[in-house]
Amino acid sequence: MGQLPTAESELQWIEQENRHASDPAVALQRASLLETLARYPEALAGYTVVQELLEQSGKPPDPAAAKGAASVLFRIGRFEESLDLVARAASLIRKQGLVEDWELAKIRGNCLCRMGRLKESLAAYSEAEDIQLSQGQPAYPFLSMNRGAVYQELGRLEDALAEFGNTQRLLEEQGLPPDHDLEMNRGVVLSFMFRFDEALAAYEKAMSLLKASGLPEDANMLMNLGDLLSETGHHDRALELFERSAELRSQRGQEPSHVLMFHRAMALARAGQREQALAEGMRSIQEAGRQGIVVKPFYSEKLQDWLSAPAAGPAGPAAGQSRLADQVPDHQKRHDVFISYRRRPGLPHAMLLKLHLDLKGRSVFRDQDDLRAGHFEEDLVEAIRYSRFVLVLLTKDFFERCISDEADVARKELATALSSGTPIIPVMMEGFSWPSPAELPEDIRALTGVNAMSWSDEFFSAFIDKLLSWME
Repeated sequence: MGQLPTAESELQWIEQENRHASDPAVALQRASLLETLARYPEALAGYTVVQELLEQSGKPPDPAAAKGAASVLFRIGRFEESLDLVARAASLIRKQGLVEDWELAKIRGNCLCRMGRLKESLAAYSEAEDIQLSQGQPAYPFLSMNRGAVYQELGRLEDALAEFGNTQRLLEEQGLPPDHDLEMNRGVVLSFMFRFDEALAAYEKAMSLLKASGLPEDANMLMNLGDLLSETGHHDRALELFERSAELRSQRGQEPSHVLMFHRAMALARAGQREQALAEGMRSIQEAGRQGIVVKPFYSEKLQDWLSAPAAGPAGPAAGQSRLADQVPDHQKRHDVFISYRRRPGLPHAMLLKLHLDLKGRSVFRDQDDLRAGHFEEDLVEAIRYSRFVLVLLTKDFFERCISDEADVARKELATALSSGTPIIPVMMEGFSWPSPAELPEDIRALTGVNAMSWSDEFFSAFIDKLLSWME
């Protein structure tokens, strides 16, 4: 049979003579081991037992048990409850005069990241580092990895890889072994950058490290690897991995993942199984609704694509725009795409789009990269007239300055595109909502009649494919 992994052996020793039944410290150790082994429902119940034993013996609640339960709740996707327990654990530490625990800030950062509250997440990780520094502790390597995951969500892919490199450096300096989570996160970002061979190598290394550690399979790793295999044409293997990932989530008491379901839908669509993709996509949206999760518009847009006849394609992006006689002929165009955006908060998304469109062989004009010294506005007007498309990133409250400031640069860019006949593709970012046409200045009012598409972080490759099809 071979030797059992350490965590499994320790757990067997504890449970052999029911040592955890009356000793809160042993019960806490048992709950932690159950969490390590991804037996989350049992771990959550175990942390509750710790508090019950303490209460029965007249001892104060243990912040470590509250922290452990918060960690499990994060892992099973119950983020609000996890945050509540993080706050309770911090309160207990203060009341009992104990040393501040940096791991609570880390768990809070993890929850905030999953909830899309990215700036708050970064602040929480910084708080965790500050606590460590104040206590003279060595830097925890995985805070850099967690920060890298946030940068990936923000589209700052090179920054994400740099943070992962920092994690690896700290592991080596502290004599710690390589980590499978680090390689998995590296694989996610490399895949996002279309560096598929490197991404696959990172996943293979992650799987090898996980197996060598004796830890159980990682459901998220299987999902991410499945998505990579689907994108590179290995649809059957991808579907197998998605199925296994769903099985593991169910066995561990985790909520069904609507994201996993939509990955499966995308794989089915890539394999030409349109009706099955549609059914799975609808199931994903229904599951998100059951969990109270707001479904991103990209999901419903993909369903509409799958419902359409294959030959129909998306609606033309230039609806509502006239083709002017003095428009620059196509053979004289210098750029495929001009990206119009607000520096805050659109800069990282604009940089990400330029990177991926460059990788797809499209020439892209983005002001910070391509403007020369001199007449700023004149160069922008010329760049728009000599571009085949203007891609406008509609971030939250994008039009506020267009309405209030006649000299607003973004307004002038859109007005130039509309007046010169350069087709516009509006991309609606999270939090954006259209104003009524009457609210917009007359020179950009026609934009409300232009077909728009929605941004997608989870399915960025599919988003890029759709964008390119609109540019054909």
